[in-house]
Amino acid sequence: MLLVPADAAAAGDPAVRVDGATVTLVYAGPGARGFVLTQARDAVPAPPLEPDVRGTAVRGTVGRWTPALGELEWTERGVLLSLRSDSLPLSELLAVADGLSAR
Repeated sequence: MLLVPADAAAAGDPAVRVDGATVTLVYAGPGARGFVLTQARDAVPAPPLEPDVRGTAVRGTVGRWTPALGELEWTERGVLLSLRSDSLPLSELLAVADGLSAR
């Protein structure tokens, strides 16, 4: 299962890297509105290293938001997913996550 933004035209074509069971999609976005979506099959989230990690609801499950890293992580169907951005706030990363669909 590979999740991609449902509105692919708005996100644009990603740069893609496949490393074993990990797929990384980098979307440039307009201006500084880019984000990185990483999906790792059978991976387990590493313990948080930042002191300000917060739990948050993501796609019907519990995930974590690390503001210092601009990273939203959650596990879905045995896949560890991570959305990162230097410029998008949590609300927009959650909207990106909600708009992901299987391809």
